Amino acid sequence: MGIDMDHVSITINDEHDLQIFCKKLAPLITAPLVVGLTGTMGSGKTTFVRSICQELNSTDWVNSPTYSIIQRYSSPIFDICHIDLYRLNGEMDIDLLDIPSLIAHNTIVFIEWIDKTHQFEPDVTIHMTTIDESKRAITLKTLNPDWIQPFK
Repeated sequence: MGIDMDHVSITINDEHDLQIFCKKLAPLITAPLVVGLTGTMGSGKTTFVRSICQELNSTDWVNSPTYSIIQRYSSPIFDICHIDLYRLNGEMDIDLLDIPSLIAHNTIVFIEWIDKTHQFEPDVTIHMTTIDESKRAITLKTLNPDWIQPFK
């Protein structure tokens, strides 16, 4: 018997709606935390990380770590690590990143393309689906019901 994850699905019409979604999530964030992000290319994974970093009062510019693989940002409360697994060629490449060593007591880790690995389970998974040019469907899954409550 597996553990059932709570989930909620919502529709985001534009970046303003995404910012409102992130504003509801920000107070729930405690470190250490691993957030897995899934969705097709261009579905808004990096835009989500940018929005949540703004809500965490980071003044750093958030861009896609597709080529750098790992980007680091800071906020007054947390260290933030943004990882993109898209260009990695399997578990061995992912293992070389030593992601567990990046998860410190005050670190929030966002991992794009988390579905490329089975090395660890994120605390929260956010799946983004493109509906049209600006509209997205977001499904948030977690074992922690506190993350679901603001959206019910």
